[in-house]
Amino acid sequence: MTPVAPASKVLIVNDDIHSAIALRSVLSEAIDRKEYEVVLAYSGEDALRQVMRQEFAVILLDVKMPIMDGFETADAIHSNPRLASLPIIFVTAYFDDDFHRLQGYQKGAADYIFMPVNPKILQTKISIFVEMARQKQTLQNQKEELYQINNKLRIQRLTSLANQVSLLADEAGNQNEAVQLPETSAQKDSLTGVLNRPMMYEHLEYAVGYATRYHEQFALVILEIDDLDAPEATFGMPVADFVLIEIANRISFSVRLADPIARIEDNQFAILLKSIAGLREAVQVMEKLASEISKPYLLEKGTMEIDFQIGLAMYPQDGVRPCDIMDTAKSSLYPGKQFVTA
Repeated sequence: MTPVAPASKVLIVNDDIHSAIALRSVLSEAIDRKEYEVVLAYSGEDALRQVMRQEFAVILLDVKMPIMDGFETADAIHSNPRLASLPIIFVTAYFDDDFHRLQGYQKGAADYIFMPVNPKILQTKISIFVEMARQKQTLQNQKEELYQINNKLRIQRLTSLANQVSLLADEAGNQNEAVQLPETSAQKDSLTGVLNRPMMYEHLEYAVGYATRYHEQFALVILEIDDLDAPEATFGMPVADFVLIEIANRISFSVRLADPIARIEDNQFAILLKSIAGLREAVQVMEKLASEISKPYLLEKGTMEIDFQIGLAMYPQDGVRPCDIMDTAKSSLYPGKQFVTA
């Protein structure tokens, strides 16, 4: 059953309490109908505290405020990966000119309006963003349901496959070393089926040549699983193998088909994001990866969660040789749950 989404919230940020209350009164009819809730903040610092504690569909942000003005506040909000796409509507009674309007859009504004506001226009704009937030939440809930169903089916298939592999291994005995694998298997990790370390370096070399020729950017994401021995000690090797296979599947689900994925160490995966627009797109992919990897892993005897780190290197900013790009991505690892979006 799809859970009922909580009421959407709108944040009004204005250092003048009378202006803040006036803006809230414009939205009073929708508030009374419980279409959404309105939260007031009276400074940029207060706004930052609110967005870290609560989820908002949109922010009405005053431009002219002391200490931290609206533009600085917007920069601080959007610098957090979890809040990078949060819509902001700048509201001002002072800067009715193209320069400041352009500055607002450069700061990631969804809109830029002037006081006194037209109530109908403001109500309509807010309703649009609230509806978008609700649709996003509905899609997320449906995605969670589908994920749970698919995960249960995957566990059943993997359990059956593990039993079959175990039987074949017993029959083969010591003759396993003599088995000749197909040539294509030399390019892949034998457990997860993704590429291996040498193949990732080949893809990196090609990506460098292509990006240099066509003046494009690409990113390399490193995902490192912490304390990989823990599931082995607790549940046994088959479960540890299942977790690694599941991680590879979740990575594949989170990136484009054309983006190579490799297991480069026992506990490390690398993902090459080709031809991306820039850092913001790379961070959005990292957020999606982090959200997928952080979800519980359903086992026959219960569930488990893993700790992981995630790092990023951009070409050409962080290196122009494959080895330098790889080293930079590994040296920039941060706890993965910092990138998990709500």
